[in-house]
Amino acid sequence: PMGTFAYTTLEVEDADILNVTADGQLEALQLGSTDVTVHIPALDKHMTVTVTVVDELDGIELAAEKSTLELHETTVITCTLLPENAIGTGLVTMASQDDDIAYYDNEAGELVGLSYGTATIHAESGDTNVTAEISVNVLGGKRRLFVANYFANPKEWGYLPFSNNNANGIATVFGAAEVEGQHYQVTGPLTNVQRDSMLAQMDACFADATDDDISVIYICAHGAADTATGRYMFGVNENTGVNSAEIASHVRKIKGKIVFIMDSCSSGKLIDDLGGLIEEEGDRIAFLAAAHWDTSGCYWVGSDEQSSVDFFTHALLYGLGFNECRGFGGNPRGWLTSDEPADKNGDGLVTVAETFAYAQPQTVAFIQSARSSKQFRGNPAQVPQSAISAEMADLVLFARD
Repeated sequence: PMGTFAYTTLEVEDADILNVTADGQLEALQLGSTDVTVHIPALDKHMTVTVTVVDELDGIELAAEKSTLELHETTVITCTLLPENAIGTGLVTMASQDDDIAYYDNEAGELVGLSYGTATIHAESGDTNVTAEISVNVLGGKRRLFVANYFANPKEWGYLPFSNNNANGIATVFGAAEVEGQHYQVTGPLTNVQRDSMLAQMDACFADATDDDISVIYICAHGAADTATGRYMFGVNENTGVNSAEIASHVRKIKGKIVFIMDSCSSGKLIDDLGGLIEEEGDRIAFLAAAHWDTSGCYWVGSDEQSSVDFFTHALLYGLGFNECRGFGGNPRGWLTSDEPADKNGDGLVTVAETFAYAQPQTVAFIQSARSSKQFRGNPAQVPQSAISAEMADLVLFARD
């Protein structure tokens, strides 16, 4: 068809695809492409363009390069118009509906993970009001566990029959945990490892930790106040140990939040010694200790290592849903069939405060129930100690599907 107007004439090559209306508009009739020529007779000029008729936009499809992000990791969200040959009448814009979890940077065209959770990304195309959404998960900080235990050889001085059982139980329980989408990366148990090697491996375990991460340290050993310095010290053998000042120097290096669990006699002295560190950095470091500074720990001597246990770690693990002592209390060794007893509010998440709030009285209860037995060892006055700030109290330590 051809339309003639004041100064121009429009000519469409394929009238089945386009029509020229009375007021000079091009009307789409069916899908396809055709040439349209504009003539200007007065100037003896003309120009030809190809016009393509496509489907009207009726959908947007979003795809994330990565559907799960680490904290501060980025991903690209791609947008596909539907049908494939459709076009929108305006620019497709995207935005996060959960900016506190993930932020969409329109200039960079990237989504950035900011905190644990699920973010919904919303896309909209111009004035067609066609929209789409996609969800992206953001993980919490990475989690690491370091486990060391000593005096685990029955042929050597100071044998602790529960040492291996404790360390293996801790590694098993935390190794099975999943918190904010992250599993603990477990180093150990390191058993009877020499002092310098143990400290070097502790440093290496947490070398890559960031301010977002959570680190747990568990050590089971003999402990006492060092007669030379008056400081707390846990032993690595009969003659060598690591004192509280050395512990502090290595703990300070670790970025992020830290939970230090010390299972030994007199381990509350560690908390007393590190009062300055706790005052300065208590918002990111918590300490759990098996006993008061002047009290030895209590334990149960079974027929073998898996039926031997010290009551503090036993109570701690029991609160997380795991019975490490075969036969004690008439229970088999392994996971409980009930939920974690320490999960006081029943939300499926066990915090640092909940862990200790269960472990402290349960340690005492275990001791009192066993103290008259010939298999009982230790001071029945044992009461676990802790230094847990308000900032660390609600840190989730354990969860399991």
